[in-house]
Amino acid sequence: MLLKLEKMAGHNLTEKIPNEAVDIQEVEKVKNTASVLHASRFSWRNIIVLIYLHISSLYGLYLAFTAAKWETLVYVFALYVIGRFGVTAGIHRYWSHRSYKANSALRALLMFCCVLSFEGKVFIWARDHRVHHKYQETEADPHNIRKGFWYAHVGWLLQKKNPIVVEKGKGINISDLTNDKLLMFQNKHFWPLAILICFIPPTFIPMYFWG
Repeated sequence: MLLKLEKMAGHNLTEKIPNEAVDIQEVEKVKNTASVLHASRFSWRNIIVLIYLHISSLYGLYLAFTAAKWETLVYVFALYVIGRFGVTAGIHRYWSHRSYKANSALRALLMFCCVLSFEGKVFIWARDHRVHHKYQETEADPHNIRKGFWYAHVGWLLQKKNPIVVEKGKGINISDLTNDKLLMFQNKHFWPLAILICFIPPTFIPMYFWG
């Protein structure tokens, strides 16, 4: 896989995140900030979306055992693999960490996979992930493990973003993200792209090709 990426991206496989000095005193100050600065505020939009997605998933699981054809099961599994590739190789390793270089064709492929995963706007995902690494286990960490396993994995999605996370997110260097035209296009047109790629084809392809 690494060799394939190298051939597509060029011999220099590493792309750099903009240099940013880490202020140890600043991180320690944030680490010692009391959590009471952020009152628990539910994000009802996220809660409703997650409830819908989980109910739909349970219904889909029921249909998988009672009505779905084997072609549909293979198709769904393939979509899952492609979507996860978009998250791991695209959002995480490329846009968040710049672990390798990617040419236009590879970046377009990665973005397609990212949209298919329905993980949200890549720009926000990558920015918040950089904040997470810079301020991990502090109040500025979007999914602070010090608040418990549940919060770190699920709870943070159910709340409006901690104001400290928002504040620190504005202070990190994300010029490589804001200068990425493909990234900004997906950020601006998230919902049309999601409907066009993530919802319409997975629904109608099985219906049209194998009933």
